[in-house]
Amino acid sequence: KELNESKLIQKKLLNGGIISYNFKRDVFKNRKWNDLTCKARGLFVDAKTEKVIARSYSKFFNWGEVESTESKNLKKNLVFPVKAYKKENGFLAMVSYNWNTDELLVCSKSTNEGDYIEYIKEQLRCMTSDKTTAIKDYCKKNNCTMVFECVDYYKDPHIIKYRFNHLFLLDIIENDFGFKKKPYDELVNVAESIGLEVKDLAYTFNTWEELYAFKKQQDVSYEIQYEGWVFEDANGF
Repeated sequence: KELNESKLIQKKLLNGGIISYNFKRDVFKNRKWNDLTCKARGLFVDAKTEKVIARSYSKFFNWGEVESTESKNLKKNLVFPVKAYKKENGFLAMVSYNWNTDELLVCSKSTNEGDYIEYIKEQLRCMTSDKTTAIKDYCKKNNCTMVFECVDYYKDPHIIKYRFNHLFLLDIIENDFGFKKKPYDELVNVAESIGLEVKDLAYTFNTWEELYAFKKQQDVSYEIQYEGWVFEDANGF
């Protein structure tokens, strides 16, 4: 109800009776962030049942971008250990199960149509049928979305150069309005059982001093092997 009534949220009716919710451009431009606008990002709902059918992350921010990620507040509030994952340089892809069609539901950003959806589907088509069936069965059984970083080195080149296409499994997120995802160990096990590439846990920091020293080192580094790093503390922040 709140999503439907908010003037800060864009609601789109998509092909197949699916509604997507995303924060409006004004929210990003004028930093009108709250629990609702952060949640409305890659959120897809079945129009008939009003249940989440696919979802991605809630909005998260760069170091220092908002008050909660300023160094003084991170130092005070982070719960250690903090993990650092390599950020691959592609675009976000969501793969879920469509209960209405008994097929995989593929989404990106706020849509299930368009060129980027075709880039994702093309990579899925290049997989063996056993692999795509395993993805579908897992998403159906667990009512979840597999979130990937999709790298298409030819059709969607980025600053970081790749020699091959990739679908890096980033997280497995429950299809629910509340945000809950599988722990990294389980993510790795699922990826190995299906045969998927999985995000790389590069570092674990046990103290603020370790984390901040790494951050300062990155600030002056000219190394561009990766787009950056995603930090996550012991509470999932």
